[in-house]
Amino acid sequence: MNMAQTIDGHIAQQNGKWSTTSKEDARRMDLLRKWADCIIFSRRSLVRDNALLYIKSNLSAKNHPRPVIIMQKAEKLPSELHVFSAPHPAGEIWIHDAAEYGKNFSPFDENAKNNKKWTFFYFASVREIIDSLVARGFKKILLEGGGIMNGLFFSEGLVDEVYITLIPEIIGGHADDRIVKTGEYLVKTKFYLKSMHRKKDEVFFRFIRRR
Repeated sequence: MNMAQTIDGHIAQQNGKWSTTSKEDARRMDLLRKWADCIIFSRRSLVRDNALLYIKSNLSAKNHPRPVIIMQKAEKLPSELHVFSAPHPAGEIWIHDAAEYGKNFSPFDENAKNNKKWTFFYFASVREIIDSLVARGFKKILLEGGGIMNGLFFSEGLVDEVYITLIPEIIGGHADDRIVKTGEYLVKTKFYLKSMHRKKDEVFFRFIRRR
């Protein structure tokens, strides 16, 4: 899991977006994407940020990580999202089966043109997503979503490493945008600090889950 947060723990500004990204933070994100087989992103974060999910430093790379989108509600994905254009490879969309989707439901709108190669799956637990990816050879999986999606994976004990970029800012206000957000407290998950690096005023942490 990779996230950035302010000194006071925010992962988004008032408009809900994250706009404070330094060159060093972007460089480290690229390194993680080069390592990853696939990137898991929530629909909410994808639409909000219109995120680019490929390796930005090498647009000609043949092996960009496979994008995986998780949907909790029956909502359309705008066809103009960057993830549906090159150099993104075709990915997969996982739809929560408790959302009362019709079997013929398509998350693409009527203007979608290049999305036929995307595949669809239904899930009840995010563990099913990980089990399916691993069974198909995807073993290096990177979470790049928001606090709600992270909470789903933490609740199942599926997060082994956490990368955090500490941004030298304080926003204040309500603290609802946490790195991990759940409806109730989790069983405590302990990590140890593997590495720490400072670049100007930012600090980059890598934590490993204790076994």
